[in-house]
Amino acid sequence: MKRKIRILMLAAAVMLALAASGCQKKAEREQKPFVSEKELKAFIGETTKKDEVSDFPKLDYASDQRVMFHNSQGFYVFDMKEKKVTAALDLVKMKLFSEDGETETKIIVSGDGNVVRLLRTKGEDTVKDYFYDVKEQTLSDQKQAFDDVYEGDIQKTGEKKFAGHPKEEVIRELMEQGQNDSNAMIQNDRTVDFLGYPSGVYMKEDQMFKNVSLIQYDVKAKKKSVTPLFDGFVKTDQETDASKLVFEGSRFMKFSENGVLYFDVDAMQKTGGTKGTFGDLVIGNVFQSNSGKLTVSFEDISKADLSLKPVLSLNNIDEKGEPQMMELKEGRNTYTFSGLKKELFYYIDYYATKDAPDEKSMKKTDQQNKKLRVSISS
Repeated sequence: MKRKIRILMLAAAVMLALAASGCQKKAEREQKPFVSEKELKAFIGETTKKDEVSDFPKLDYASDQRVMFHNSQGFYVFDMKEKKVTAALDLVKMKLFSEDGETETKIIVSGDGNVVRLLRTKGEDTVKDYFYDVKEQTLSDQKQAFDDVYEGDIQKTGEKKFAGHPKEEVIRELMEQGQNDSNAMIQNDRTVDFLGYPSGVYMKEDQMFKNVSLIQYDVKAKKKSVTPLFDGFVKTDQETDASKLVFEGSRFMKFSENGVLYFDVDAMQKTGGTKGTFGDLVIGNVFQSNSGKLTVSFEDISKADLSLKPVLSLNNIDEKGEPQMMELKEGRNTYTFSGLKKELFYYIDYYATKDAPDEKSMKKTDQQNKKLRVSISS
């Protein structure tokens, strides 16, 4: 009797597992695009809260009619005439991305921009495969044939010229106009698009994705326009006057005209925005100084492990000249770099100049020094 009960229980468990698997697959198949104002506002509101600087969105298609882009959270269709997002897909529920490192995600758009294929592969096997009809606004796992594939990335085109200019010259101009992490797609016979952020606008460093914008550069006229992509669905940042910001310990970042993200030291003086831990604040941030000086102040250098003779190194991102270096010393909490040029952007690096006896002691030293509290002023 007990054996029969165990067999029945096992059979029931298997049936439940199969049913759950079937429901999961059915749920994935039934994913629908968000197209109503209410749906889009809710979805965009959620995805822009999950901001990750490393997860910069990528352009998939650009034309005079529409622009399409994605990150690991969502796929978005922006209508150029209406100047707003008109459809979106939840890529998380579609399980299009994975962090296992064994699969690859591809988003392929037809030449006319009417069909999008979204697939995830593992080697030669297809794990997920969806087809999105942009005009009909339907999502299906039924294969659809492409007459041709959109290949608008200016870096990958075989043509040597664009809009009558050498392609390499155009690519250089895009960098000067602020192209950084984004790829650049050809919109028409004279315009190239890329994604970026508005310049001179203060943004909280953990809420930047909501401000992502379409940058259109007219190669013939040598002019650019900036259009916020999520305007109307979330409250984008507009403030350019630092005195009107409420800091409360937050750090605000902003972009310069050439697309360099930096922490505005002068605007942050006497606010909580300049304070943070040594590792979080100093490493990897870009600064600009109007005074020609930049000062790093430690709350208590005595808490540092200086056994590996660490130094601060001030570098400019254009790599002009040699970096300024200062060794951290006991009893000295303040380190001032002078002779800075106002038009340049700088970043502060930190590293040890002496080898650690072993990896364990090196990690211990790094962890201790990352806890140091600092502020930066100019």
